[in-house]
Amino acid sequence: YQALCDQDTVINLTNHSYFNLDGEDSGSVEGQHLQIFADSFAENDAGCLPTGRIVSLDSEEGAPFDFREPTEIGKRLHEENIHLKNGSGYDHNYLLKKQPDGLCARAYSRSSGILLECRTSEPGMQLYTGNFCPPPISLARAEKAMPTGQGSVWRHSTIRMQWSTRNSQALFCLPESCTTPQPNIISACCNQQAFL
Repeated sequence: YQALCDQDTVINLTNHSYFNLDGEDSGSVEGQHLQIFADSFAENDAGCLPTGRIVSLDSEEGAPFDFREPTEIGKRLHEENIHLKNGSGYDHNYLLKKQPDGLCARAYSRSSGILLECRTSEPGMQLYTGNFCPPPISLARAEKAMPTGQGSVWRHSTIRMQWSTRNSQALFCLPESCTTPQPNIISACCNQQAFL
């Protein structure tokens, strides 16, 4: 991204990509695994705006946000927790632990074999699980994507890991069985053992 301003101003270019590593129209991301290299996150108020308070993942209130080890996204998503309520799911900024290679998060789908690694030089990363995504176009499409009775189809059907774009990158690792070239995707040899 680039910006050209005609006077002094604040600018924060950011990445707004959404991912479902199982593929389009595959339903919820709750069964996909996530790892975030952070020990705390920023609290949101009822309007989902940051309060300035930092919540430790070691605390009882921070426990549902603990992705320090690879964990299914949906494992604690529906717990009774004021922070999950305020974000209608995960919509929180994690305060990252600096890694030598800038690695801040990994997401992995066992069904597709796709691994997403995110790197940044920035101090924080926003995790969002599609809590406010629109309803499905048709009931037939909804029933295909998610069995009836499990709530809104598009809610929690995507994951966004957002960071400032300065010195940041996302790397996709595709399974060996994937032979179709994908535009804008970099494939590489990755260690997926941590997620198996």
